[in-house]
Amino acid sequence: MSKGEKKLKRIEEKIVKLSKNEKKAAKKKLQRTRKWRLKRMGRWTGSQLKSLMSCGAGKGKLAWDNLDRLFSFGLTALKYIYENAMERKTGRYIDDGEGTYQMRYGTRVEPLIQRAAKSKLKKMKIKGKLKSVGYKAFPTIPNAGVSSDSILIDKNGKTIATVEMKACTTWQTHYERTFDLTDEKSKDFWQIQGQTIAHSVDVCYYVVAQPPEDIKKYLFYQGDIMEMYEEFEKECSISIEIVEASKVHQDALIKRITIAEDTLNDWLSMGESLKETLDTTIALYEENPKKLETYIPPLPFSKAKLKFKKSLQKNLKKKIKLK
Repeated sequence: MSKGEKKLKRIEEKIVKLSKNEKKAAKKKLQRTRKWRLKRMGRWTGSQLKSLMSCGAGKGKLAWDNLDRLFSFGLTALKYIYENAMERKTGRYIDDGEGTYQMRYGTRVEPLIQRAAKSKLKKMKIKGKLKSVGYKAFPTIPNAGVSSDSILIDKNGKTIATVEMKACTTWQTHYERTFDLTDEKSKDFWQIQGQTIAHSVDVCYYVVAQPPEDIKKYLFYQGDIMEMYEEFEKECSISIEIVEASKVHQDALIKRITIAEDTLNDWLSMGESLKETLDTTIALYEENPKKLETYIPPLPFSKAKLKFKKSLQKNLKKKIKLK
């Protein structure tokens, strides 16, 4: 653990005094650890997938199976490619983590939401056991993955669904997540689609908790947070939406990652303008879009410094010749 991480840990302990049970659970946690952050470093992940799917002006209304939309990368997507590229180049994972009260609140009450979700799923007659999980890579793209809040497993231990839990802190965010059924315009849609890809399931149970009157009541509670369950259940009722995997959107997400991954590797290797590198990569796929169907992703990069394999070098030379 670095000096900075130790300092941050001391600050966190001063702000929120965890109970013995919570400290014991923290030692076993699968997310928000150094190991978890290293797995996410420089990769296309969960909540950021929405950024990657941003489009240029005038293309956002087209269907995702339309190549004009697929190849139209917005500025937000370009910035995300740059972010991942620099994390791979420097070996530094830049994460705002749980810096705000709102983020810390979400982490603190997650066990309460999970218990409420377990109860509600039972009332909905949905069978299965909730299980906490860590980072999970896509089956076909090792440099992309998600960190679901939980998964639902059957009696044989097979994953049958993912579970995404959100703790709202304002009515505005609650509106954004619950007023309409979740679709491609929704706040967490691409994160959910990413989960269905990573865990090879058809369904995600999208759990959203209403905001409390005062998040500090839960955030700074000095006892075991589970002691506040009854109060939380009354004040922050949850809703569960069944969000199904969408083949069209899954395909679009995988193809976007394919283009972004190629752009990132080419840019790190050749050092040209990132925008020009993206445009060149897009042009290559525009000439032969079928290549997106037969894409063979590179091996996972090193955690320290990105090392290009001979096979990648050959691919880069071929692209240069095509230019």
